[in-house]
Amino acid sequence: MKITLTYVSNEEKVSQNNKKYTACSIRCAEFKNPEDPTKEVWINGFGNSETKTWNTGDTVDVEIYDEEYQGKTYKKFKTLDKTDVVIEKMNQLNERLVKVEEYCFGGVAIYTPTAPVPTEVPGNPNATEEQKEEHAEKRPSLNF
Repeated sequence: MKITLTYVSNEEKVSQNNKKYTACSIRCAEFKNPEDPTKEVWINGFGNSETKTWNTGDTVDVEIYDEEYQGKTYKKFKTLDKTDVVIEKMNQLNERLVKVEEYCFGGVAIYTPTAPVPTEVPGNPNATEEQKEEHAEKRPSLNF
């Protein structure tokens, strides 16, 4: 979920197990206090190198969830796993590529799993079956 930060604080702490960690507290325009809608809700999570770059006014993408602790419900956040972000971007690019291929190649996207692999040898319409097989073997693998 994309949120706009109205406050951000990163604080170095030490756990009861004597481990160092960064606590990050944020407020955002999207979450108001149900008892007093003029006030924003505190949302807490673990800080990291990404949260340390955040400033008031930034729009950030985080996962926000509720967590119960000692009978009270608190808002928490997690930064998105970079792998998930990269996969999402790759999927978006792949969707765009398929549209371009469909447009350029008359409705057939050449890099979809169900499309046949072209065996024509560029510049040689009279290639032998052996030359076509050799060309097909040299094509890069498109398995994702």
